[in-house]
Amino acid sequence: MSEDIRFSLANLWRRALLLVGRGRLTVGDDSGMVQRHQVQLGQAELRDNTIRVAEYGFTSMPLPGCHGVVVFVGGDRSNGVIIGTNDQNHRLKDLQPGEVAIFTDLGQKFFMKRDQTLIEGGGLPILMRDTPSVTVQASQKFRVETPSFEVVASTRARFETPRTETTQLLLSMQYQMGGVTGGTGALTANFGAGGTMTWNNLNLLATGGTLKHDGKNIGSTHTHSSVQTGTDNSGGPNA
Repeated sequence: MSEDIRFSLANLWRRALLLVGRGRLTVGDDSGMVQRHQVQLGQAELRDNTIRVAEYGFTSMPLPGCHGVVVFVGGDRSNGVIIGTNDQNHRLKDLQPGEVAIFTDLGQKFFMKRDQTLIEGGGLPILMRDTPSVTVQASQKFRVETPSFEVVASTRARFETPRTETTQLLLSMQYQMGGVTGGTGALTANFGAGGTMTWNNLNLLATGGTLKHDGKNIGSTHTHSSVQTGTDNSGGPNA
């Protein structure tokens, strides 16, 4: 084997050994067109401005100290690309085959488990915005468990349902029964446990139908028994 061939093979082998490196990311910059990091590959090898690539639609900013795998184009240690990272201190553990998760070191996670999909905010607010509509299609139930539930709607809040229930107090600044577009059926109010209804400065207007108390008509068409002329009081309303 000639000296030239031996030299070429040695050079090729040396470059093959330098193709892949593993180290720790120290500082990074995510302000440019591509993300760049400083990588400590060994005690004597520190690479600045190393490009990090990620799949389209996915991005993250690794914490300092994160492990990284670097590929060097043509074995050139000055031309590296970070193709993978792993943070041993914060990664989720004990995943089952087929499970997928997105997470941060603060405890936020989107966890697609085998038996459910889990979303955790890590004690931080969750905000959904800049969308014309949000639709939730649940085959059985939609349940919210919270100390306080608020809806702020600038035009209206509509419930298209045959029945609306509340287990305790219902408060309203204004209240209208009937007259809802698309509504059908009659109004029924049943206070089985009794109670007290109090209005201030109330004008009660009723058109048609009947108004009864203890089974007796006290509406506009009611009559009285034992009617007499003079100043005597008549009897109670007829049934």
